[in-house]
Amino acid sequence: MTFFVWLLVYGVECVLYYLVYYCLYGERLGKIYVPVTGGTVLLLGLLFVDTLSEAFIPVMIHVFPILVTLIVQQRRPVERMKRTFITFFVINCLSELFITIAEWTSLDAISRDKRALYELIIYATVFLLVLVYYFFFFKHFHADKERERRRGDSIFYLVIFMAVVMLFTVSGLSWARRHIENESFKTISYILCVFSYLGICMLGLFTIYLDRTNKRLNDLIENEKMIKSMQTKYYETLLEREEDTRKFRHDIGNHMICLKELMSKGDIEGVRTYLGAMETKIEKMCLRCYETGNEIVDILVNHYVNILPNGVKVNVRGTIRTNMDPLKLCTILSNLLENAVEELNRCNGERELSVSFSQGTEFISIEICNSLSKEARKRKEENLIVTSKADKKNHGLGLKNVKRTLEEIGGSVDIKKTDNIFMVKACFRG
Repeated sequence: MTFFVWLLVYGVECVLYYLVYYCLYGERLGKIYVPVTGGTVLLLGLLFVDTLSEAFIPVMIHVFPILVTLIVQQRRPVERMKRTFITFFVINCLSELFITIAEWTSLDAISRDKRALYELIIYATVFLLVLVYYFFFFKHFHADKERERRRGDSIFYLVIFMAVVMLFTVSGLSWARRHIENESFKTISYILCVFSYLGICMLGLFTIYLDRTNKRLNDLIENEKMIKSMQTKYYETLLEREEDTRKFRHDIGNHMICLKELMSKGDIEGVRTYLGAMETKIEKMCLRCYETGNEIVDILVNHYVNILPNGVKVNVRGTIRTNMDPLKLCTILSNLLENAVEELNRCNGERELSVSFSQGTEFISIEICNSLSKEARKRKEENLIVTSKADKKNHGLGLKNVKRTLEEIGGSVDIKKTDNIFMVKACFRG
């Protein structure tokens, strides 16, 4: 009967390794025949228990699932060993947690005489815990980027909690060292305290890194949402322009008939008026969608031009072709265009927006000029960078983000102001 309990422990451990591996790396492990083969080998080994040491049986039971996990992965040997070690580390920590609780509550004294049953209870409990995590947390977070971002926030606080727990553990160890008169224990205690404090310092540095990474992830998600929304509108605009072009091509024959009729009557003024109307229609079709040679730039330019107030004269010229990180390019251009559109919304009278792209052998420049409102004309050039909105905490970050991004890629930004025009020129290596 004990043989079958040990085999059940092995089966639970194998399933546990498969599940933990999937939760850690999002990859399913296949080759079911490998754990089955391992179980068969174990069964044959257990049948010869008389020739095996009793202490060797649990070792075999715990080593075989590790070997199975190592074999079934479709990766390079070094990567296999690394992932197997991390999976083993997680499972071992969880099992030791429940073993410690069992020792604390004296439950181990009841089950130690039945080692196989004791091991089965421990690993079955760990399996149930991981299963609960899989269904209630991992499955939901894994399918939703917004929830994954929130998980990043929770991990940050979890790391802080771990650091606090470590501090309390080290403090308890220091207290025990002062009250236990054993030189060997004191020596080990000093060594453990030194390494623990070093670990806490490293954990603090990791927390800072994790916080920064999480903020970048938040920026990436927000930019991705914005680009997807703009991309949808951009493609809708492309379809509208294609539809207008198709209609215009369909009607071109009728237009030619009308022009011939006007020419036959000698109505030169009528021909001029008719051609002017056709030219206006063609210009509107062309201006419906700007093309610069870069999809991200096209999406951003067309989005912000389409939300401009009526009456704004728009001039977009130049092309841009770059392998630059789309996120950084989006951060630079979107913030500059958003600031220009906000300022033009505050203007009255004649308003103008000029967007110019130029590209050399190494560098690319984006120049944006927009009309200034009466209030902005009175402000000094350096004060234009500071937001005029009441909520200064959540506004006024546009140009700061542009400067920060350009500094990261070795670029620069130049700001100029005339009587009624505000000009921003961003240069960076293409």
